[in-house]
Amino acid sequence: MLLLEWFFDNRRCTNEEVSEMGSKYSLSKTISKKDLIDLWTLACRSRALSGTLKKNRDHVYGACLLGILQENVSLIPMFVLHKMGIFLGSIKNGDHRTLWEMFVMADFVNTESKNKEVCDLNHVDGVFRNHFGRMPHISKKTGEPDSNGGRDGNTHSRGCPTCRIIGLLVSDMGRLVGLAAGYGEAIASREWAGIDPKKRPVSISFHGEGAEQQGVIHETRNRIAANNYTYASLDEIVGRYGDHWMDDITKELLVVRPSPHIQVINANEFSLFTDAIEEHGNAALHLRASGYGNMKGYSIHDWDIPGMINVFEHAIRDAQQAIPSIVVVRSYRGTAHNEDQIAYEDGAFDAEEFGRAKSIAGLSDLARFHEAWEKDPVLVMLRDYIETAASVSADELDEIYGHEKEDMHARAARILEEPHVTLEHDKEDRSWYPAIDWGSLPAYPLSAEMPTENMGYNQAFAWITGELMKEDDRVVYFGEDVYSNGVLGLTKGIGKKFGPKRIWNMPISEEDGVLNAAGLGLYGLKPILEFQFGWFGHDADPAIECMATQWYQKKLKMDFVMVYPCGIVRSGGSAQYHEEWPEKNLWETKGTIIVAPANAREVVGIMRAAYACESPVAVLLQISAANLQEFSSDIPSEPYAIPIGKAQIVREGTDVTVIAYGAACVSAANNEAEFLAKKNISVHVVNPLTLRPLDLETLRREVIKTGRLIVMHEASEETGIGSEILTQVLEDDRTFYSLLARPRLVCAGMEGDLFIPTESNLIWARLPYHKEEVEAKDAKNRTVKRIIHRSKILHERIVELMEFS
Repeated sequence: MLLLEWFFDNRRCTNEEVSEMGSKYSLSKTISKKDLIDLWTLACRSRALSGTLKKNRDHVYGACLLGILQENVSLIPMFVLHKMGIFLGSIKNGDHRTLWEMFVMADFVNTESKNKEVCDLNHVDGVFRNHFGRMPHISKKTGEPDSNGGRDGNTHSRGCPTCRIIGLLVSDMGRLVGLAAGYGEAIASREWAGIDPKKRPVSISFHGEGAEQQGVIHETRNRIAANNYTYASLDEIVGRYGDHWMDDITKELLVVRPSPHIQVINANEFSLFTDAIEEHGNAALHLRASGYGNMKGYSIHDWDIPGMINVFEHAIRDAQQAIPSIVVVRSYRGTAHNEDQIAYEDGAFDAEEFGRAKSIAGLSDLARFHEAWEKDPVLVMLRDYIETAASVSADELDEIYGHEKEDMHARAARILEEPHVTLEHDKEDRSWYPAIDWGSLPAYPLSAEMPTENMGYNQAFAWITGELMKEDDRVVYFGEDVYSNGVLGLTKGIGKKFGPKRIWNMPISEEDGVLNAAGLGLYGLKPILEFQFGWFGHDADPAIECMATQWYQKKLKMDFVMVYPCGIVRSGGSAQYHEEWPEKNLWETKGTIIVAPANAREVVGIMRAAYACESPVAVLLQISAANLQEFSSDIPSEPYAIPIGKAQIVREGTDVTVIAYGAACVSAANNEAEFLAKKNISVHVVNPLTLRPLDLETLRREVIKTGRLIVMHEASEETGIGSEILTQVLEDDRTFYSLLARPRLVCAGMEGDLFIPTESNLIWARLPYHKEEVEAKDAKNRTVKRIIHRSKILHERIVELMEFS
């Protein structure tokens, strides 16, 4: 009797019989002889694909990373998804040892189900093109390419959005788990209602036992546990959130935001250069499930075919009920980590007898290696199972394998004749940002007759967020403490209006928050993620780097908005993690748009523009602008967008050009210009508004107008991008030679290296501006006291420029 070690209901149960475990479901009873022959064919196709890449190593650019002997790890679950009728509907994410099986299955299912009407790509051919650096084929149905076009690593496939396959986008495989889980949550929220529970699509991701040790995987599991929390009754949910948002799935499962996710850990029996003791203390990885709510854990060998089928049917059925799982599949790496690290006995390579290795870098004892090949999970164990269960002759199975090898060799030879990716092809699209037809979006209305409402900075943000959510049910909002207005009041009134499926509190897990947003965005939702304070977003920098570059390199649409509240809180003193600005780190990430609205009008217009983007957008809000009249605007009742990448002329002038970003600095520059006008100094103030990509055409033109330049921002010189602005603006010869004097930078820390202090005198000594109370007229022409921003140091720098030029 085949035995299985598995984890159930937070109790460890060992030596549970597979036959007993399989009694709950009956997939194994419906598997036909044809199904088993198809499974064998797909396994042979996957092995032949790896073998053909191995044989053509000289044509593979970069590393050659294969999953030989480990095909069953992902092929069996893909087969189970197919038999359950949800392969195409479920989101799948694989690493370099588990991805080929998804492509092989997708090609098979598309042919079987006539899904070629939806996706006409041949994904296996795309694997060869990716590895051989050939020109991608473009789908006539979707416009999607089958490969990366020579960009990124050959194993870093973009996958196939149409077939819901997420490729190995980055080597940080742990981060892809959160991406796939987020996509799965979108599937559950958008597609589960009204369908047979047994036909609910799920999400499944694969990573190795090495990636399992990445901290972000804990963040993702914690998020899944929070999302899948099962309430005791419907009354408990209603008491917490009301019932105006309630749907049938919540009523059935007593779960607000189901996360139907399965995490598969491909646990190598050996890892090169390290071992299980050094990686994780030889821990039983499936037992980690016990720490995450209702999550279940399973552990099984990849050669246990009926056990694998039963385990994955259980895991998928549970996922369809919002019960997630960890499935540890114990396998053996049948080659080196990189194909350059293995040497074979004479004649073995040509004969494709890849078990006859004579040396492997990082492995001193080959006895276990050879033993694993004798127990090959595909060519021995799967073969024996199918030969017996389907009553198929050995000769027939051999013939299938021989045919698959011949076909793969022929494919490789054909694709090697195709043209290489060229520099000219790569130049066709090196855009960091998605092209947007701004003419299709409503412009800011100029009619004086347009009804308006005066709104403060934060009020405008909450208003436009609510408007976007009202107009498009794909817009969702999440962050720390946002459901009940948020610490800074950015979501005032939104939570109760839209309910916890559209706006929710996330754990203190910024990195996973970005991955969740990316998964929701890749699905097609329009997520907005709020970091409680801007500097908290630095915890998410690795995830932003991984996700944003997917637009730049592979043109994957991961449109999500990240909100960074920046700068001092109230009167300051909250220190670095609450008051620093994050733009420098974001600036260095290809594919991320960065905007910094300076007033309520810009907040509304730029948020609508960000909503229209297909790449990540970082919105830097000024915390201290919250309710100050200085930053309020009359907001038109009709929708409008302010185009991204277009600088704003704040004030016309002729003597000095000040390029300032961040609401407080823009206002300080404008106010200082007002005071300097009394000294007959005319200051020209420009707000870039979009920090990435900069509107260099406008910025250079405005500098040439005056011949004098000052760049101003609130961050320190090291953490701001003033130096970058100066460099890029002055790279243009005409702009550079128009200067009458050396340009200046005004930023935090100019009175000395004061690192985000707490004491009041130090706070205002560090900042490049100060607050001042002045008399002003209100809407009824009454004299009132108001706070405005000014800048003593900017004033001095402007006067200096005028004196010395």
